[in-house]
Amino acid sequence: MNNQSNVFKNDNLENLTISEVVEKMYSLSDESGVLYIPEFGDGISNNENSFQRLNLKWDKNDVTKLNI
Repeated sequence: MNNQSNVFKNDNLENLTISEVVEKMYSLSDESGVLYIPEFGDGISNNENSFQRLNLKWDKNDVTKLNI
C-alpha cells in the first residue's frame, strides 16, 4: 500500500501557513506524485491504517509559483 515516507500527517499544521503546508505535501509525495493522507481521526475511518491515496500532478515549479 504505502511506505511511511509518503504519508502526510497533520502534526502541528496549525503552526504552518497554507504555502508551507503545500510545500510539505509536495516534499512528501513520491516521484510519481503519490501522497497518502490518513483517514483516521477525521471521522472517515476508525482504522489507524486506513489511507486516502492522492495522485498529484505537480512539480516543484508549481509549488514555487504558489501565491497564497
